Amino acid sequence: MKKYFLVLMVALVSSAVAFGATTVKEGEAFGYRDNVKVILEMDGKTIKDVKIEHKDSPKVADPAIVEIKKDILKKQNANIDNYAGATYTTNGVKEALKKALAK
Repeated sequence: MKKYFLVLMVALVSSAVAFGATTVKEGEAFGYRDNVKVILEMDGKTIKDVKIEHKDSPKVADPAIVEIKKDILKKQNANIDNYAGATYTTNGVKEALKKALAK
């Protein structure tokens, strides 16, 4: 009986890992003033959440970051739009995103 229970538990854990595993991927690249870090929460190949850390000017970069996050979640890739006034930040996010997705 214990043997069957152990086999069942191993099967359940294995399926949970295979079908519901959330992974975190990170990438960094240079933005305007410093590195931009993109942290992705992935469910398989689907991007579920995006966090972007930067040291660029908050007045300029923060509004763009809000839109960039939406764009990443919508498109599910690094082919995102450039945002006027935050070109260097956007380019840094794109490169960091490509690096994260390549992992």
